[in-house]
Amino acid sequence: MNQGKFVEAERLIDEMPESNRRSALIMLATRAFAKDPKENKTYSLSVLQKVRGLLSDKPTDQNELSQFIQLTAAYAPIEPGEAFGTFEPVIPMLNELSDASSIVQGFRESLQRSLGRVCDGEQQFLWLLLRSKSDPLARQSRF
Repeated sequence: MNQGKFVEAERLIDEMPESNRRSALIMLATRAFAKDPKENKTYSLSVLQKVRGLLSDKPTDQNELSQFIQLTAAYAPIEPGEAFGTFEPVIPMLNELSDASSIVQGFRESLQRSLGRVCDGEQQFLWLLLRSKSDPLARQSRF
């Protein structure tokens, strides 16, 4: 695909909804660079800059976070410094998400242990109740 075809593809991509446009532009830049790194480096960087302009300063949802990661991966072989610069604002957010996930996991495990004890206790109670109803000696000893 020569430079003209990439520009034509970019025009078509520009008509897509924004969330799809970002991913398609990242793919276009990646393919252009892979086709001819020397000739298409400048073009690929301009497309990636365009994508960066379509993203907020920090991701606001899972989809944007994924696109930040895609953008970083696309920048890495073309311009590693830009890759780090693009991903740097995301790092504090990922740290917060990791910390929150650890806290939630701790509560989840604690809740599962508590529920397990309750369930075990209920099973023991039901077993004793059933046994007392079916065993005449157990019924006599209760009274």
